Amino acid sequence: MSLEADFWECLDQIAEQSGTTVDRLAAEIGGHADKEELSAALRVFVLAHFQEKAGWPTSDASNDGIAERVAPYRMLQKKKYH
Repeated sequence: MSLEADFWECLDQIAEQSGTTVDRLAAEIGGHADKEELSAALRVFVLAHFQEKAGWPTSDASNDGIAERVAPYRMLQKKKYH
């Protein structure tokens, strides 16, 4: 999977703060997505995480996974963008 270095750095930071690994975080975010879908999902996840940190409004969610604890509103539904 290909991501820009800045996204990898952000994912490392998020995983460390969450007490997990990037691999585990990516698995929770992407599930069984193919590489292209997973890359897009990870980029959106990183953006959503830092938007939340900046105080942007979020939606409610009721999930318990690592990804949901980090940015719960992002995990409400996975959308496919083309």
